[in-house]
Amino acid sequence: MSKRWIIDLTKYNISKRRYLELINFCMQYPEWRMELEYTQDALKSPVMSDMPRSGETSDTTSNLAVKRIDLQIKCELIEQLAIKCCPDAYMELIKNVSEECYSYESMENKLIHTGDIMPISKYEFYGCRKLFFFLLDQARG
Repeated sequence: MSKRWIIDLTKYNISKRRYLELINFCMQYPEWRMELEYTQDALKSPVMSDMPRSGETSDTTSNLAVKRIDLQIKCELIEQLAIKCCPDAYMELIKNVSEECYSYESMENKLIHTGDIMPISKYEFYGCRKLFFFLLDQARG
């Protein structure tokens, strides 16, 4: 596991704690994607029994729909900001902010082994990453 570097975003008025909060938000992206892909069983009926129930009625189908919409909104936020900040390497940016093992160097090395190159320089990439967190901070309020 690689070390996650703390970047200085004080010139963007983002504290270290807020930056860590934003990182932790992004680190959930793979879980949200997986949940969206595999949680689609919306047709559930209430369990019938002779036991008395509280007045609570739960619509599992609508609860699941609301949860899926929430997850979709979060995923789209990350994806749209990555595209806006780094159109040439947005997939790499998403991997970098959402998974610990994807530093610029590790992604560059993987691409070299396949005969490819990173579409932007390291300096540009980390500039895009700072812009991404600045915009994410604004969007998350």
